[in-house]
Amino acid sequence: MSLKISPRFVLRIVVIGCIYGALNLLAATFRVVPGISMIYPASAVGVAAALAWPLETGIAVFIATFLTPWSAFASLGMMLIYAFGNTVEAVLPALVLRPRQSESDVALLLKVLLWAVVTNTLLNVLISRGPKILAGVEPLNHAAMKAGIMWWSADAIAIMIFALPLALWLRPDLFMQNPRLLSWRFLRRRGLMIRAFGSMAVVSVLMYVHDVVVGGSYNWPALLYLVPLSMLLVRGGLPAVTLGNAVTALFYLLTLGLESRVAGISPLQSPDRLAVVYGNLIVFWLFAVIGGTIRTRNIELARKLHEQWRQTKEGLDATVVALAAALEASDVETVRHVERVSLLASEIAKEMGLDEDVVDKVRYAAILHDVGKVGVPTEILKKPGALTPEEFETMEGHLELGAQILGRCGLPEDVSPMVQYHEERWDGQTSGRFAGHFGLKGEEIPLGARIVAVADAFDAMVSDRPYRGAMAIADAVGELKREAGHQFDPKVVRSFLRVLERRGVKPADSGGFVFAPDGRPEKTTVPA
Repeated sequence: MSLKISPRFVLRIVVIGCIYGALNLLAATFRVVPGISMIYPASAVGVAAALAWPLETGIAVFIATFLTPWSAFASLGMMLIYAFGNTVEAVLPALVLRPRQSESDVALLLKVLLWAVVTNTLLNVLISRGPKILAGVEPLNHAAMKAGIMWWSADAIAIMIFALPLALWLRPDLFMQNPRLLSWRFLRRRGLMIRAFGSMAVVSVLMYVHDVVVGGSYNWPALLYLVPLSMLLVRGGLPAVTLGNAVTALFYLLTLGLESRVAGISPLQSPDRLAVVYGNLIVFWLFAVIGGTIRTRNIELARKLHEQWRQTKEGLDATVVALAAALEASDVETVRHVERVSLLASEIAKEMGLDEDVVDKVRYAAILHDVGKVGVPTEILKKPGALTPEEFETMEGHLELGAQILGRCGLPEDVSPMVQYHEERWDGQTSGRFAGHFGLKGEEIPLGARIVAVADAFDAMVSDRPYRGAMAIADAVGELKREAGHQFDPKVVRSFLRVLERRGVKPADSGGFVFAPDGRPEKTTVPA
C-alpha cells in the first residue's frame, strides 16, 4: 500500500509540529527539576491530534521533539529516545481506541482515560528514563522514582486538562454511543461564555491578592473556579465543562506564573505548594468529567422523557379525535359545537393561569363533554320541541355514559370527572331550570367541569338550535353574569369575560363565533 503525500498531509505535519515544538519549549520554563516540567501541555496536543491524524501527528511529534531540546548539551541518542517516547505517548491511544456500540458511555470514557492518560504516559516515562537507569547513568533510587512520578504527572495532568475537550471535538464517538449528545452549541451563547470567563478572571484576581497578602501553601480561593465551571456544566454538559476546565487551568497557571515573576511566590519553590497545585487541578478535572458525564446523560434522559410524553400526548390526541369522529357520525352540528367549546375552554383555562398539562385535560374534556350522546337516539337529539320526562331522563344519561366511555380510553383520570360533572350547578340545586344531576356544588365540582360548563353554555346560547334561534352575544353575556354564583362559578365567568375582551368580541356582536388559527375571533351565525 503506497503512501500518498498530499499538500494537506504535509501541512498537517508542519502545523502540528510547530505547535508541539512551541509548547515543548514553553514547558521548559516550568521545570521543577532538570528535564522535568511541572506540566507538559505538548502531550495534550499530541494525543488529541493523533486521534484524528495518527500518522501525521507521529511524524510531527518525533521531529518537533528532536528539534526543540531543552538542553543544548543533550546527546543525540537521548534526543532520539525522548522523541520516540513522546511519539509513542501521542500515537498509542489512536492505535488502540475504537468506539464499541455494546459498551456503556461510562465504560467508553474510562477506556479513553486508561489509554490516553495512564498507559501511554507510563510508557513514555519507561522509554525515556529506562535507558539511563539500565546504562547506570541514573541510579534506581528514591530520587529517580520521584522524578519518574513527576514526569508522569506533568504529562498525565496536561492530557487530562487540555486534551479532553479537543478529543471530544475531534472524536466524540470514542466517548459516547450517541455522539450527538456532545453538543457544542453552547459556544454560540456569547453571554454565557463572557460570564464564565469573566468569573474565572475575578477568581484569579482574588487568588493573587490572597497569595500575596496572606501567603501560605493552600491557595484556597482557587476552589472558587468551581463556580464558573458549575455554570458551564449546567448549560452545556460534558463539552462545555471540559472546555471550561481547560480555560480555568490556563487562568490558574498564568496567575501562579504572575505570582512567581512579580511577587516571588512560586509553587516550584515549595513541594507542599506544588502538591496543592496538582490537587486543585485534579479536583477541577474530576468535577468536569464526572459532573459533565452525569449532566450530559441527564440531558439525554430528559430529552427521551419529553419525547415519550410527546408520543403519549399524540396518542391521547388520536384517541380524542377518534371519539370526536364517533360524534360526527351521529350529529355534525355537535362536532361544530364541540370545536367551539374546546377553544373557549382552553382560553379560559389559560386565562386562569392553569398549568399546560391541566389546560390539555380541560381541552380533552371540552372536546368529549358530549361523547355520551352517542347513546342517545337521534330523534331525541334533534327534537325541535320540549322533551318529555322520559326523553329528558334518557338525555341525562349521556353524562354517566360519557364518563364510562372515557374511563376505558386511557385518558388522564382527571378528564372523566370533568365530563361527568360539567352540568352541575355552582349552588348545588338539583331541581328547577338547568338543574344539576349529582348534587355537587361549589369547589366540589372539578374546576375543569366548571370551565367547560361556562364555555358550553355560552356557545349554546349564541348558536342556532332546532328549538330556538341564536341569542345576541350581549344577551348571552348578560345571562352568564346573572347566573354567576348560581349556575356558574363566578371566577370562571370573570375569566371568560376577560377572554372575550382580549379577543375583541364586543357585547353588541351577534351570532356564534369560533377562534381562527391566528387567534382572532371570527363571528359566524351557525346554521340550524
